[in-house]
Amino acid sequence: ASIKAAEKAALDFAQRLQEDTLQKRLRIEIDGPAPAFHEKFQNKYQWQLVLKAKDRNQLLEAIKLLPSSGWSYDIDPIDLL
Repeated sequence: ASIKAAEKAALDFAQRLQEDTLQKRLRIEIDGPAPAFHEKFQNKYQWQLVLKAKDRNQLLEAIKLLPSSGWSYDIDPIDLL
């Protein structure tokens, strides 16, 4: 996958989350997307979104919306690098 494909996928997912937030289905704050600190890993480009919520269940609901392949998440990151 190219860097443009990774960027587009991240932007598309961020837009989906934003729509769900505007429609009050999710109560989250979205930072990003932005290139990951380690932009390329195992020959794949990486972009990241940082989601924040006062209610952990809102993060779990957002995780359910992730596409089924090519995505990963860390609900309790030690750092964002």
